[in-house]
Amino acid sequence: MQQEPIPDQILYIARRMFERRLTDMAGGNISARLTAEWVLCTPTLLSKADLTVDDICMVDMAGRSVAGARRRSSEILLHLAILETVPEARAVVHCHPPHATAYALAGVVPPERMLAEHEVFVGPVAYLPYETPGTQACANEVIPFAKEHNTILMANHGLLTWADSVTHAEWYVEVMDTTCRVLILAGQL
Repeated sequence: MQQEPIPDQILYIARRMFERRLTDMAGGNISARLTAEWVLCTPTLLSKADLTVDDICMVDMAGRSVAGARRRSSEILLHLAILETVPEARAVVHCHPPHATAYALAGVVPPERMLAEHEVFVGPVAYLPYETPGTQACANEVIPFAKEHNTILMANHGLLTWADSVTHAEWYVEVMDTTCRVLILAGQL
């Protein structure tokens, strides 16, 4: 089975995240390693539902735009910090799924060993104290957590996941938001 080109994978996952309400309008961003030097990413300030292949940006590992008609994601430094720290990571997804973001806003990490899917796919979740999005300081704060986790709740900001593919990084988003939703519902019983 032949795998879709990376830009098509990014578009598919972006639309899927938007349709499943895992992000809002222009919120969130997706990146995928093309080579050791080049990373593709979604642009800033464009709805994930409206992306086309022509909107995809390419940056170098320093975050400099090297191709694309639009401005790169304002949070690419965060993605690059993960890709550099975790060489086996091929893709990073940042978004604002409502249940996981509620946990991030409350400063609460879901307890471990609650749902089997969460344990198998996500495992322990890190919590990143608030840093201004898009800054080098925010990117630097993620580095100590990146090797031990594949998912980080970002205070007042949402969720960050990474994996060996764009699809798998998005799966972690879905699993995480489902875990948070189930725990919120269970808390009402």
